[in-house]
Amino acid sequence: MRTIKFTDLITKSIKRTKLILFQPFLLKKWLRLLLIGVLAGVITGGGIGGGRSVDSSKKADAAPELNPLKREMTVDSSSTSESAETKTDQRSSEFKAVIRQGISYLAAFPPNVLFGISFVLVFVFTGAMLFIMWLNSRFKFVWLHAIIQNDAAISNPFRQYRKEGNSFFKLEIVAGLVVLISLGLLGTWAYFGLASAGFFKHPVASVATAMVSLAGAFVIFIAGLILICVWAVFVDHFVVPIMAINKETYLPAWNKFSKIYENNKGDCWLYLFVLLGLGIVCSILEGIIFLIVLIVSAIVGAIIFGIGYLIFYILLKAKILFVGFAIGAGIPMVIVFILAALAIVLPFAVFFRSFSLYFLSSLNEGYSPLILNEAQGE
Repeated sequence: MRTIKFTDLITKSIKRTKLILFQPFLLKKWLRLLLIGVLAGVITGGGIGGGRSVDSSKKADAAPELNPLKREMTVDSSSTSESAETKTDQRSSEFKAVIRQGISYLAAFPPNVLFGISFVLVFVFTGAMLFIMWLNSRFKFVWLHAIIQNDAAISNPFRQYRKEGNSFFKLEIVAGLVVLISLGLLGTWAYFGLASAGFFKHPVASVATAMVSLAGAFVIFIAGLILICVWAVFVDHFVVPIMAINKETYLPAWNKFSKIYENNKGDCWLYLFVLLGLGIVCSILEGIIFLIVLIVSAIVGAIIFGIGYLIFYILLKAKILFVGFAIGAGIPMVIVFILAALAIVLPFAVFFRSFSLYFLSSLNEGYSPLILNEAQGE
């Protein structure tokens, strides 16, 4: 049974986040924790959406509005739309021609060569994915060690949790295969359901029938997705710490967690709901901070490149020097921006790992990865 309130667990997790990251603040420690977090899969950079330039047809539609003569506006807009349609048709035909040329080029290769190239590409891609999964599995325990011990070491924990990390890697492979097979079966079910409803022969007339035939597959997909998410949270937040504490593989740790779950069902499900709420709040905070960092970075970049443009491009008339300056200044700025974007996530990642460990300690089931009594030290 839980021995402490969730508000106290949140407070303790915030204090531990401050202890690890800011007491004292060490840049080397931050960089190490960022590396560990990225390789463990707990820190991921958010996608940076580039601004879209205004479409040429939109520009053409906007420009005639400044003309006071409606007749000219109509003529200009119609001619512009026709030219846009012509350009679109030309691009479409050019794209189809390129596709046909590529297919004919590939068809000219001997079948054995194509098979060999395909095999090599699949082998390299699969090998790379498995290597990333293996690193992720091993570094989950390095990240756990960093939070429990307040230590950003990498090499010793990486070797220390070799057995546990490799066991988790095997688990990820099995889970991935189960998910792929399940998706394949659901896809087959959906396809034959649509085929039996005549959707492929008369798609418009049989939409309702097709939706009915897909309802079962959709419900199973949603239920399976929820089940996988719950299982993944339990494994990452509780089974992994039990594996690390007991120095054991996945199955014995899962059996121990199952007993903990049986004794604390209500608290475990309440933990999931609190975790979901904290995730929403923290995601909003991350977005706000990232927006601020993005705006500040854009202002700083505009100032730096503006000064370089003024000196090299306008005053000295040296385009090559400006290109060199832009590359020399741009690469470090991009690196700093990426690190800053990842650093935004780091405190939240430390907080959530601390929160899960404090919760496990609060269940009073014989596991205390983090000490709850502040008098005994953090």
